[in-house]
Amino acid sequence: GLAGLLLSRRRPEQLPVERGPRRDAASAAAAPAAEPAATGDLEDGVAAYRERDYAQAFLLLVPLAERNEREAQFLLGEMYRKGEGLVPSVEEALPLFSKAAEAGHVRAQLALAQMHETGEGVERNADAALQWLTRAARSGSAQGQLTLGLHYIRVETRRDFEQAAKWIRLAADQHDAEAEYFYARLLLEAE
Repeated sequence: GLAGLLLSRRRPEQLPVERGPRRDAASAAAAPAAEPAATGDLEDGVAAYRERDYAQAFLLLVPLAERNEREAQFLLGEMYRKGEGLVPSVEEALPLFSKAAEAGHVRAQLALAQMHETGEGVERNADAALQWLTRAARSGSAQGQLTLGLHYIRVETRRDFEQAAKWIRLAADQHDAEAEYFYARLLLEAE
């Protein structure tokens, strides 16, 4: 059934790079503006990460993360969280994810939501998980919308098929193949 399919996820190399210091109104007021990153450095850092050259990625991404480049912060957070070329450290990953998420980085928001949902490195907190998922979905990201929709199916205490259908449909309307699939499944199972 649908519940068994909810765990499928895209790999990092399939996801778009989020560049620059895009912010929502609340985070723009709360934090100083990021210095623009050198595009070549970021692209080189992302390429090194995708090629699993983690030593090179680390060298290129650290200075960018220190200058508040949200994609660099997110990728370094992933490297620490997953132990990619580094000793695994959720304690090092959390502040990197938090900075990127506050600046509007959708995948960082989704990572924090997952960590709060599962209790990975933080106290398990379903409300915090839902807040991060909602921010990601409201940004207009198909990935954020789909993940929030699936959350409304997967988490028993929040099960709400109407909300699930709303968010998954918004993602499907953006021609996200995974969202189109799940929306079709919801429609079929509703009959």
